[in-house]
Amino acid sequence: MNNMKTLKPALIAIMMFAALILASGMLEAQIPAGDRAAQMLSALSARIKAMGSYRVDFTVDVEGREITGWYVVSGNRYRLVTPQAEVVCDGKVKYEISRENREVIIDRVNTADRNILSNPTRAFDLAGGGFTSSYVGERSVDEVLCDVLRLEPRVGGDGLSGNDALGGSDALNGIELAVARKDGLPRAIVYSADGLSDDIHVSVNSFSAGATVENSTFIFDKKNYPGYEIVDFR
Repeated sequence: MNNMKTLKPALIAIMMFAALILASGMLEAQIPAGDRAAQMLSALSARIKAMGSYRVDFTVDVEGREITGWYVVSGNRYRLVTPQAEVVCDGKVKYEISRENREVIIDRVNTADRNILSNPTRAFDLAGGGFTSSYVGERSVDEVLCDVLRLEPRVGGDGLSGNDALGGSDALNGIELAVARKDGLPRAIVYSADGLSDDIHVSVNSFSAGATVENSTFIFDKKNYPGYEIVDFR
């Protein structure tokens, strides 16, 4: 009898805990897909902005070609490096360096651009009025459980463009973003683009916050590229 009296509070506690879990799951299920996606995008954007500086290693798969590279961001400045090309940006002007063509294209930064290859500082700043968003569901990406979101630009909105230096100037028309459940960081991005037979797949191989970066990282030095043609579109 005493054992029964001892067990009753424990059973009640277990039942209450189970009820809370069930209620939490029901509430999550009741959140509209668009609202849930918007909440996740806002959380992701805030988290990355709070980092200040960070480094991302990535792999791009587009039309049968695979490109590996990395970029480092500090505020609105970045440096992106692949075997074929490099982009140096001081926050206002970007220098797209093509090793294959021995050419440097200089242009002003399109601050509205969210393409990871042409403006990585805003690649994950996807919350707000520029896109409609929806929650697609769960998916395993490289054996990591992720939440998948779908974004499409609003009519008359901005946010997507191409990148000549890295092999594509087609107009992008949608994004699918996979965010890891365990740490809330992006694991993969898929861009849908007009003019491309296949989507552009970007795998985020690593994401390191608090990277120490020298100011010289974001300064273009013409002396390092002798014989390169300089094309200035500013």
